[in-house]
Amino acid sequence: MVYKSLPVNPRPPRKSAIGPYLALFAGMKIIRLIARLFVIKTRWEALAVIYALGLGAADRGMRYLDIYPGIGGWLLFAACTAAVFMAGAKLLELTRKDNGLKRRKTDFLPAG
Repeated sequence: MVYKSLPVNPRPPRKSAIGPYLALFAGMKIIRLIARLFVIKTRWEALAVIYALGLGAADRGMRYLDIYPGIGGWLLFAACTAAVFMAGAKLLELTRKDNGLKRRKTDFLPAG
């Protein structure tokens, strides 16, 4: 008994009316869909990101202490962790529910 292979119809390449170079940007929709997965929406997600940043900063700081013993290594270690503190504060501020009850009174004063 001889088996016949099934006919395969390969999809012809798409022809773009806007040109081959600009056709690459037509795939941007997929990139936008993937990028939506990385949007931090809740405080729990922000805390998980801050935790991961903190672990990385502590590891990087320990490597700096190995490479630069003394005060230089400790200053670089502090710079790593300070960057996490600043980024974490911004993430927590952006994910906070903005009702007026949780805000400081100084936030409502006019700048000047």
